[in-house]
Amino acid sequence: MYAVIKTGGKQYKVSLGETVRFERLSGKVGDTIHFGNVLMVNNDKEVNFGNPELEGMSVAAEIVGQGKSKKVLIMKKKRRKNYRKTQGHRQLFTAVKILSIGEMTQTSDVPYLDEATGKTTGAASGTITGIVSEAKPKTIRKRTTKTKGSK
Repeated sequence: MYAVIKTGGKQYKVSLGETVRFERLSGKVGDTIHFGNVLMVNNDKEVNFGNPELEGMSVAAEIVGQGKSKKVLIMKKKRRKNYRKTQGHRQLFTAVKILSIGEMTQTSDVPYLDEATGKTTGAASGTITGIVSEAKPKTIRKRTTKTKGSK
């Protein structure tokens, strides 16, 4: 069973027991949140599509972690104009574990995150495996160059 939900201006395919990273959502670790923008639900017997959303359907999830993604470097350069600019960005995220889709709740045969090993067992494609942790930023070294006439 899986559903397609919309949050943060993007659409995500989620299934029961799956841990997914969304753009930053308000709430603390351990809080339960509900997503009301359910676009599609597939329960292995039938597929329900919304127009654009399904009425009365929601997806419940528990916040597992809040953090920042890895650093992305943005570099701009214009040749022969002595223009170089470097900038970094770390996107904020919220990791959530899907508890229920509509009236269906998590059962034992659904993929889950094993706390001891940090691996997702029986996971479908598109799941995030491992324990959510803070990413370490890369160190940036400035390169010194000599021009003509400098010492």
